[in-house]
Amino acid sequence: MTMQSSKPRDDQNNDSESSYSNFPPMDVSIAFPQATPASIFPPCTSDYYHFADLLTPEEQALRLRVRACVEKEIAPIMTKYWEKAEFPFEVVPKLGALNIAGGTIKGYGCPGFSVTANALATAEIARVDASCSTFILVHSSLAMLTISLCGSETQKQKYLPSLAKLDTIACWGLTEPDYGSDASGLRTTATKVEGGWVIEGQKRWIGNSTFADILVIFAKNKNTNQINGFILKKNSPGLKATKIENKIGLRMVQNGDILLQKVFVPDEDRLPGVNSFQDTSKVLAVSRVMVAWQPIGITMGVYDMCHRYLLERKQFGAPLAAFQINQQKLVQMLANIQAMFLIGWRLCKLYESGKMTPGQASLGKSWITLRARETVALGRELLGGNGIISDFLVAKAFGDLEPIYTYEGTYDINTLVTGREITGIASFKPVIKKPQISRFSLPRQESICFNHQNLHILPINPHTTTIQKNQLLNQNSNMKDTQTKKLALLVGCNYANTPNELHGCINDVLAMRQVLISRFGFDPNRINLLTDAPDSLVMPTGANIKDALDHMVDQAEPGDVLYFHYSGHGTRVPSIKPPHTFHRLDEAIVPCDFNLITDLDFRNIVNRVPKGATFTILSDSCHSGGLIDKEKEQIGPSSLQNSSFTPTSIPTITKSKTIPFESILLHLSSLTHINTPDLATHFLELFGDTASLRFRFPSHEIDSIPSLHEDNGILLSGCQANETSADMNPNGGKGKAYGAFSNAIEIVLKENQGDLSNKEVVLRARNVLKIQGFVQHPCLYCGDDHANSVFLK
Repeated sequence: MTMQSSKPRDDQNNDSESSYSNFPPMDVSIAFPQATPASIFPPCTSDYYHFADLLTPEEQALRLRVRACVEKEIAPIMTKYWEKAEFPFEVVPKLGALNIAGGTIKGYGCPGFSVTANALATAEIARVDASCSTFILVHSSLAMLTISLCGSETQKQKYLPSLAKLDTIACWGLTEPDYGSDASGLRTTATKVEGGWVIEGQKRWIGNSTFADILVIFAKNKNTNQINGFILKKNSPGLKATKIENKIGLRMVQNGDILLQKVFVPDEDRLPGVNSFQDTSKVLAVSRVMVAWQPIGITMGVYDMCHRYLLERKQFGAPLAAFQINQQKLVQMLANIQAMFLIGWRLCKLYESGKMTPGQASLGKSWITLRARETVALGRELLGGNGIISDFLVAKAFGDLEPIYTYEGTYDINTLVTGREITGIASFKPVIKKPQISRFSLPRQESICFNHQNLHILPINPHTTTIQKNQLLNQNSNMKDTQTKKLALLVGCNYANTPNELHGCINDVLAMRQVLISRFGFDPNRINLLTDAPDSLVMPTGANIKDALDHMVDQAEPGDVLYFHYSGHGTRVPSIKPPHTFHRLDEAIVPCDFNLITDLDFRNIVNRVPKGATFTILSDSCHSGGLIDKEKEQIGPSSLQNSSFTPTSIPTITKSKTIPFESILLHLSSLTHINTPDLATHFLELFGDTASLRFRFPSHEIDSIPSLHEDNGILLSGCQANETSADMNPNGGKGKAYGAFSNAIEIVLKENQGDLSNKEVVLRARNVLKIQGFVQHPCLYCGDDHANSVFLK
């Protein structure tokens, strides 16, 4: 018979709780004496192929020193802190004493390790605890390395010594709530004010941020629209960092949300070496290798734990290690680790020799983390019920691997980086923003409106606000004129304060703007101006120029007049893109960011001009005669006649408007830090899907793009292939600078007020240049009908 208690049910519950709930948990070594927990860490048994023989004595000594420290200091306490999701500040002095912070940095109290040695130290910490490994990686391989690579000498001396000792702690803030994989689109802004900068925005998932003394933050410069780097101090007014709760992995890492509300940063704390998003790649190239070594270390620890556990734990009267299925799983784990280690080691050697490409780093990180997930999952199976508690390491490692699988580029994004490198095609974004370029030969559809979210057009007045600019753009897009529209894009690049500096290019397009308005009746609101003047709101980058050309063509209707005037450098580059090689040279213009616009890009643009509209290109640069290939030569080398004319000598400082291919390659290599002559690799790394079609598409797709019909475009080029276009800086630089060809065109139009054919304009410009003393013969390429048609009419 069941006895019924006379106490109310609530009193029974209270008695029950007081009887059982207040007892502390039983120590795992007592509760489960058959196997040793991870607080007493197992010896390392995973180096089956003796990879230690590949290491230098110094690297082996460092590895053993770090291993001994973390097994002694971190292993006994890691489960407690992991469960509480708190950081073990008590181990920071112990890690500081190892002298590993700063990794590969030389000087300033940093150890100056090889990349291999730094990777080994990262793996050894991760073998015991991935959270502490991440703490060091964020502090050292991200924040400290950014200051080392991109900071001034004063900043290095000021910050690095204390960071190297772990007396101060740093974090690194790039990721934002809306921009993770697409980090280059970040919204945090930096506004220049007197004496410094005002930072506004938000960051998320920033490791170490809740207690960091120094925060390296990336923000978009509102003047240049480029990414800049800044060093912020803890407790700065307007700065707030709060912990992200409820993580299932790397629970000891204090990831935070950072709120930046008008945080002032003095000029001396702006990192001078961060002037674009590409500058972050110098840091990420190293850190991605280090991140690849974290799962190597994690799986080494999991294997060691499983190896010991299977020998200690008995079932059915025998150790678990005696069962065939368990041996098969253990061997599979071991094999994965051998392959992971070898790929990680090879990545280090490629980096140290300057041969590592972004695709190789991404493949290493993505493949290693994938195999690590598989390896730890096998360990979870081997430990049975103990595989779901953190005391035996595997469950903790199982959770810790998940964020590592995601950060520093998700598995999928990293595979796309490698895919882009091996195919030459960037596939990060679906082609939906500009459907008119997804098929090169489709007929143009009329009355289609697109929202060009990434279009940047500089209005005529450089002080026009962004709101006014957008209103102007929308107004231009929606106007439905019954009369012929005249649309123009004028681009001038002076490349100020660079070895390639020119002087007259901006003057050229400003002067041509006035000619278009006064002589040809262009509406000022339909003339878009892109220059690299210091006060320009939007720079003439390759992406911005192509967006502006696309927008102009999108507005065009039959009968419209389109005009593109470019004054700046030109170049000729070999079309080298794996797996195909183009033996001829491509002609291209050189935007201010060196994101070349080649003949293929112009062919694609001009092919979309509606029938009955005209598209005239005037290129005041060297190597521009083939920008719209397959056009008929109307005036070219065959038009040159012998003459005994002696040109007039004028006091000038001239410069050729060309940048040699070797200089292009050298500049790109300095940005990507990739040692390869393959231009496609550099362009795709720096510019992604905004790079020229010549570098993004396989040859069979390039060959399928139709050549221009003879009546599709009109090209006025500045000189013949064996000549150079001149940039003039008269009277020792004291006069007004100009491009010789642009100036000759303007003189011809000023002196001849009646209608002139395209052919007459070029022939008369040749004569002007001849009189002025230039050995420069402009050329005309177009169909027969256009040769004799009126210029810009």
